[in-house]
Amino acid sequence: MTSADDKYSVFSTRMNLADFRTKLKKAENGHSLLKKKHDAIKIHFQNLKAALVEETSAIEAQSRHAALAVGRLRYTVGTATNILQENTLGEPVRLSIEETNIGGATLFSFKCVFGSSAARPSFGLAGGRDIFETAQKEYQALLERIVGLASMKTSYALIEKTMQATNRRINSLEHILIPKITKTIIHIDSELDEHDREDFFRIKMIQKNKKIQSNAKDTEDTLAKEEDPEILF
Repeated sequence: MTSADDKYSVFSTRMNLADFRTKLKKAENGHSLLKKKHDAIKIHFQNLKAALVEETSAIEAQSRHAALAVGRLRYTVGTATNILQENTLGEPVRLSIEETNIGGATLFSFKCVFGSSAARPSFGLAGGRDIFETAQKEYQALLERIVGLASMKTSYALIEKTMQATNRRINSLEHILIPKITKTIIHIDSELDEHDREDFFRIKMIQKNKKIQSNAKDTEDTLAKEEDPEILF
């Protein structure tokens, strides 16, 4: 037996029954679409999670390479660090942002855009220019990886939030809305069946009463004919 909170309080009519059957179909379609959306987001989420682990390890290795390159550069330059900083200033690094849509979730992708470098400084005959270019490339690669990691972490947080919201909607449909509509349909069906049975029983009783009345009238007519005296001449 269902309580009042388990179903909608509506009149048991054919129109309401058709209306709730339509609502049930729409709810089931919505549930199916949300499940597909959740599956698509979950696959991307798992791939992104694995990529985050790999990228974190790659950044650690890239940081060591960049630190070694700078160490070699400082060893080569010696006391000319200030001259190096003054002569290597170029255009600042810009950040470009791209939007992508995964299962209805808007994700942002960050990329570094490097400007043109200033004139390359000269460090004599000790191969300082090559060491400088190596250090510059190592740190540019490190910066690109760091920005890429930030982009992945941002997407990870957004996808996780979208998955949680999608899960709440799926659970709401699966455990609250669809069962409530289903119980309402069952209740209306049972009420209409009960009304049909009552109507059928009422019709049968009316027909039975009419038959009894008809039989009684026929009996009265028969008795009346038998009681009439025969006139003799």
